[in-house]
Amino acid sequence: MQIADPLVESGATHTQAESLDSCSLSVEWDRCSTMPALSPDIGAHLLKATRSQDLDEAFEKVFSEYLALKIAHLERTIDRMEEKWEMDFPTFKRRLAENNLPDEAYAYDVEQDFWKWEEAETLKAHYQEVQAEWT
Repeated sequence: MQIADPLVESGATHTQAESLDSCSLSVEWDRCSTMPALSPDIGAHLLKATRSQDLDEAFEKVFSEYLALKIAHLERTIDRMEEKWEMDFPTFKRRLAENNLPDEAYAYDVEQDFWKWEEAETLKAHYQEVQAEWT
């Protein structure tokens, strides 16, 4: 069902799978659901940036590209760490626990690399999971 959107200057419509009854888009939480609604200004910018005529399509495009960019950035971080340490993260983690690294295991730089690498691995897995659910 197509519902007229308050984005007058763009002429866009918002596709909804179910009737909104008396609900409308607002800056605050939509009182008919637990999902936040887009303000007309944000919606207009989203449509302009994506050159889309549909808010759902525009959001899908932006969100898909965001996930791809985040994953690519995290993969570059992981690649740099693998190149620096000449091993993958599970090996690095094991060797760190065994105090079997070329550098002192408790040195500040080694610890910082561990936290940075672990964060990149964790976030990459998270974003890949979200991406798999999304597509």
